[in-house]
Amino acid sequence: TQAVQELEALGIMPDAMPSLEPMRRALARSGLSIPRARNVIIAGTNGKGTTAATLHTLLLTQFPRVGLYTSPHLISTRERIRLGAEDLSEADFVRAYLALRPIVAAERLTHFEALTLIAAHVFFSGEFGPPVDYAIWEVGLGGMFDATNAVPHLHGAITRLGLDHQNILGQTLPEIARQKFGVIGGPHEGTAARVVYSPMPDSLAPLRAEITAQTGCEWIPARALETDGEPISGALPILLPGARARENFATALTLYAALGFDARAAMPALGQVRWPGRFSLHPDARFHCPIFLSGDHNPDGVESLLEILAEINAKQPWRELHLVVGIGRDKDAGAMLERLLSLPRTRLHLTETSFKPLPLSEYPAHIQFRADGCESDCGVLLDRLAPQTAPDDLVVVTGSLYLVGQVMARTRHLGLGRS
Repeated sequence: TQAVQELEALGIMPDAMPSLEPMRRALARSGLSIPRARNVIIAGTNGKGTTAATLHTLLLTQFPRVGLYTSPHLISTRERIRLGAEDLSEADFVRAYLALRPIVAAERLTHFEALTLIAAHVFFSGEFGPPVDYAIWEVGLGGMFDATNAVPHLHGAITRLGLDHQNILGQTLPEIARQKFGVIGGPHEGTAARVVYSPMPDSLAPLRAEITAQTGCEWIPARALETDGEPISGALPILLPGARARENFATALTLYAALGFDARAAMPALGQVRWPGRFSLHPDARFHCPIFLSGDHNPDGVESLLEILAEINAKQPWRELHLVVGIGRDKDAGAMLERLLSLPRTRLHLTETSFKPLPLSEYPAHIQFRADGCESDCGVLLDRLAPQTAPDDLVVVTGSLYLVGQVMARTRHLGLGRS
């Protein structure tokens, strides 16, 4: 649509020093009344989206109108703004954008800032039904200067931290953590005063103490609820596999309890969490084996994927594992691929993602040498690979959420889903 094209034409990064002021001015000009206590922000390196989607599912057991704002999208921009159980409709997306277009232009908002403003308008203007009971905001990048941090919020979460976007956030874990902790503030600030956190290395203890002294915030460690000494979550029909997913569920449950709700009673709702592209089974009738999409795009994400694949191989060993990998140009491709190639009976197929791709020619030479094939067009690569697969093989597409979105969109367009 024209609205999406205009939004995508906006800059990705601001044309001035990082600041929340343009976003704060835009929110003020919009005239929105945004209750701080109704907003929850999720920051971190890995697991933000899963934690946000899980909390959204839990809150929907209490309220019909819960907003969810996430990024990036896989196929449609409208996926980023969810109202209740549904993505924002095309008509409402366009209506919200047209209402805010003068503010977007006047404040020279970036693409992400504009989408954040649209989400706030949809959630709290009252023009799309009553204001939401809660809104959950997944940080896009960092935290301190992220557009979501301009939305007043009382509660927040810090998910698993790791090295990613070092060219923007810093080269060390403490530097990156300081940016993430920027969503935390005192009781009279617009930022979170109560923060649930996933396990963190001891090296971050001094920084946490510094933030606590500055803000007076309350840190709440994420913990899995137990009964008779055994984690309840292990017995639930959870659709997202792996230890990291269980960790993210624990963070969401703890945050849900911090909001004042009965986490134990809501735990069966974990079986309803849907978060596509995070080791999700992908329907493609051409393949003779299961194909999974997993948008792991940094070394910590790859470690999570390795844990999942090790569990699978231990239960039902694959004949061959086909890894279809496309990585962004600002990522540590060498380290990620070295770890992936440590898996047994693995064939590597290199491709390029649609957004900021690492060109095939720039992959490390020894990685290119070990690859079974290199094809910039992922669709062509999958066309070639499908007839080579056997029923006891496994195919995993990984390296970038943008690559995952490409595959999903192409499969839908060609009508290749299994019946």
